[in-house]
Amino acid sequence: MAVYLDEQLDDEPLFGIVARYIETSPGISLSRVIPFLYGAPVTASIMGRNIGHVASETSACWGLAPQEIACRMTIFPYVSNMLEKERASDLLEEMIGSRNARPLTHRLGPWSGAVEFRYCRSCLLEDQKQGIPMHWRRTHQLPGVVICLRHREFLWSYKMRDKHSVSRGFITPETVRKLGVAPLVSDAEHVREEAALEYAQVSNDLLHGVKSINRKSLSVQFSRFLSRRSRYFSGHRTEECTKKLINGCFGKDYFACAGIGPVDGLIRERNLERAGVWKAVLLTSVLQLIERHPDLLADDCFKSIYGDVSLAGVKCGPRFRPRPPVGCPSSLAPHGAGHIVERTAWRNRVLQCACECGMTFTCEELDAGIGPPRITRWGRVYVQEVNRLKSMGQGPNAIAEKLGLPLRTVFNMLA
Repeated sequence: MAVYLDEQLDDEPLFGIVARYIETSPGISLSRVIPFLYGAPVTASIMGRNIGHVASETSACWGLAPQEIACRMTIFPYVSNMLEKERASDLLEEMIGSRNARPLTHRLGPWSGAVEFRYCRSCLLEDQKQGIPMHWRRTHQLPGVVICLRHREFLWSYKMRDKHSVSRGFITPETVRKLGVAPLVSDAEHVREEAALEYAQVSNDLLHGVKSINRKSLSVQFSRFLSRRSRYFSGHRTEECTKKLINGCFGKDYFACAGIGPVDGLIRERNLERAGVWKAVLLTSVLQLIERHPDLLADDCFKSIYGDVSLAGVKCGPRFRPRPPVGCPSSLAPHGAGHIVERTAWRNRVLQCACECGMTFTCEELDAGIGPPRITRWGRVYVQEVNRLKSMGQGPNAIAEKLGLPLRTVFNMLA
């Protein structure tokens, strides 16, 4: 059977296009179309399934490659901009259907099947005025998004009772309005509009490739950012302060309305690669809000958590003590002079540093700042240079003098 899907409307997801085709084509049966189009009886999803099969069956009407469909009609770009290239490539292969390894999608967010659909009433009203079918927008379906960026109004939601229902999630906004919808945020619920807009903007930037997030280092960067601006975020109750900060930014009811879970344990998760991607979006949104509103970190907001202890009275443990920026002392590394080392940690009164070039060193804590670096490992760049100079006929003494290395270190490298 031939399937000639309509052209994609503004930011419309793939499952929405399929739903419009099924509901507007007389005599079309969902039970026949879906297995034919996808190659299996799948449930609607904003991540997409078996897209390689979809591309093959729509070649006559669209002529798009599977990668194009994934980038234009699913939220793959949103997720891939928070993943390493290799994992993003594995995810794309899984969505296309050419990879049968352990699934990645279930670990990245609540997208195993679409059981909730969100829309903006003003967007649907514009569709009617322009004489085009009412349709879903990808941005509105992103996890944690509760507000429309374009109209600055909270979204409405339709929740399926069972994701394995007759429609399998392939349903249009026009139909769900007849079935019954509800606002995500009511007048009685406490949600801050500015924070909701910030979260939606970060999500939208990720979806359209304007922004990317390094989830591997974000949690550490977030902790450092807070501890450098307030000593309350360097003490033993930093987790309580962080929870109060986030709830104060977004409002106490935001996470229930957004359906993305509580923030408990967010800072304990040192590596956000093991957490849902919405947490990375959340931390990025908070950082941007603080940049615009530094008063969010005012001392009065967190003093009560420490029993009204003054800022100077907060004791900072090694884990929470602010770590000063330290430049790598390597003169040979490709990153050049003045490169700030990302991986640092306190051990007693010694700051341990490990640079990406392979050099490791320590800096002793002094009454005023930290002392000069004491190199504990020079790294592969120095080993290569020592061997190169040796091959040119230079002796160990000359090499040590030229590179500023201890003579014993040169001998160890040559050995």
